[in-house]
Amino acid sequence: MSKSLNSADLHQLHALLSQGKHKTVQKLAKPLLKNKNAPATLFNLVGIALCGQNKLREAIPLFKQALVKDAEFCDARKNYAQTLILLGSPDKAIPQLKRVLAEQAGQAGQAGQADAYYLLAQAYFSVGAMDEALGSLETGISSTPSNSRLYSLRALVYGALGDEHKSLADFDGALEMNPDDVECLVNASRPLARQTRYDESQAVITRALNLNPDHLGANLRQAALHVERGAQSEARDFYRHILRKWPNQPEALEQISPLLEPNEIETHQKLMLLAAKQRHDQNDTAKLHFGLATLAKKKGTGAQFAKHLAIANGILAQQFPYDRTTDANQSAAIAVQFPCPSLEHTGDENTARPVFITGLPRSGTTLTETILGAHPSVAPLGERAAAGFLLQPYLDGTLPFNLQVQTSFADDYRARLPELPANARAFTDKMPENYRYIGYLASAFPDCRIISMHRDPRDIALSMWQAHFSGRALAYSYDLKAMAHRFNLFARLQAQWQDLFPSQILRLNYEELVGDVEHHSHRIAEFIDVDWCPEMAEPGQATSPILSLSAGQVRQKVHKRSVGRWAQYADMLAPFIEDLDAELWPELVYDPITSDRPCGPDRSALPSSTFLSGSHCADCDRPPRAALLAGGSIPG
Repeated sequence: MSKSLNSADLHQLHALLSQGKHKTVQKLAKPLLKNKNAPATLFNLVGIALCGQNKLREAIPLFKQALVKDAEFCDARKNYAQTLILLGSPDKAIPQLKRVLAEQAGQAGQAGQADAYYLLAQAYFSVGAMDEALGSLETGISSTPSNSRLYSLRALVYGALGDEHKSLADFDGALEMNPDDVECLVNASRPLARQTRYDESQAVITRALNLNPDHLGANLRQAALHVERGAQSEARDFYRHILRKWPNQPEALEQISPLLEPNEIETHQKLMLLAAKQRHDQNDTAKLHFGLATLAKKKGTGAQFAKHLAIANGILAQQFPYDRTTDANQSAAIAVQFPCPSLEHTGDENTARPVFITGLPRSGTTLTETILGAHPSVAPLGERAAAGFLLQPYLDGTLPFNLQVQTSFADDYRARLPELPANARAFTDKMPENYRYIGYLASAFPDCRIISMHRDPRDIALSMWQAHFSGRALAYSYDLKAMAHRFNLFARLQAQWQDLFPSQILRLNYEELVGDVEHHSHRIAEFIDVDWCPEMAEPGQATSPILSLSAGQVRQKVHKRSVGRWAQYADMLAPFIEDLDAELWPELVYDPITSDRPCGPDRSALPSSTFLSGSHCADCDRPPRAALLAGGSIPG
């Protein structure tokens, strides 16, 4: 039987909700919802209560029902949109928020309108529509200039665009309005670190934890700071601290996995398997399976390793599908703009020289930057997003990248850098994806040096497949066939750049680098015109924070254990290997199991067809890798 509802009931539910008693609200409201005259407000309250219990999918029908009863109920529509964003469907939230703003037209300065602009910007940000996100925030700020949340979100957008100066200025503005905003303090830590202001990056997290020791984001960021500094023991202890407070927290469970001692693996695996059976959103489920894959690898259970990676990457591939056509068209549009070198000006020799370390992710870019960063006259700046975003208007070839634009681009790029040490003769930008922009970079910075990293694509694929990247920027990495497609685009473009800018590009093979760090560190020093120093041959001794996924590996003594590791997982990687274009990858003849040198006397002097067109290598009667994939066995 349905229960009648009066204003006192609604007042009580509002009061309980404000106290955070979400389960109580849901329990008390359940019989009231059966009343056919139940108002839209009740459905909205129960939806909020479900969200407070992280039951986002269950909340969606409640918000929808509230809107059926009252289509102009703006708060319910905003709650519906926000829940869609949290569930990874920001595209569906955008029309809902546009409708809210249309209905609230003429209410400039109202808190509700500011919230709508905030959510709309958040939705645009989530789908990668940066201009639209900034536009929504500008409008919201102009109508409600005292809303600190709008500044905080704009700071995140600027950070994603590689403009840390504007990002930090907005964080400063937000914190001036609300000095105790813990979320803002946590978010400011990352751009501070990217600007090499490491002490300040730690200081804001220390303050955040002092204000609210139970803020999950602040705790996770503190653990990550330990990882970035190479303090693995401290990181492990802090993740344990987090898991005592939040026993099934997916990110902590994932991140502690590679840090565990051998005697802890079995127990932790049981905890993660139990956590994986619980209901989580898609991203958290992916985190758990990446963590389980790490544990399976540590235990040597290859089938479980492959299973968990397939689940984790499958979730992300569905959420961020790879667009082959768009990617191929963009690569072609870039390539056609550079039929010949374009060196129209001499650059500024009085400023620190840019050194762009490019290549596919997991190809050795972090190791190479760490080698360079050991030199006292080189400032290692990590992965800089600025070049890619500043070049977006020119990638399709519609706008000319002429001398005036080159100069403006170079000035804008340098303006986004952190303050360099007074003695810096060079700085590094190790954004791997800059490989696509080498034509633009070499033209705008004629004095730059580009280190092009190369590695057996199968080892790169294995490393990327087991790494947990986030977002749509590396959407191809979540699908093995998509990965092969992008790798082939990379190889074609790299060959063109090497032909056009041979004096500015040093091709460096990962396998050779880890085989003789001292020799190749000498080559690198000579290439960028600095005197070699012994510290360059000991990258494992680096003390500066490392902000990439390779932070743990780089601090180890350089080794060759990862060379040829793909062969242990050839079945898992088969969809990737089958789609590689053999003509583009002479490395496919490299046999890491039987030799640490390429087949033949000089791989670079022979065309790829010498090795790949027949069933055996021309020099050693060994089946080439392409033949092995068809069913041959690796010879001893």
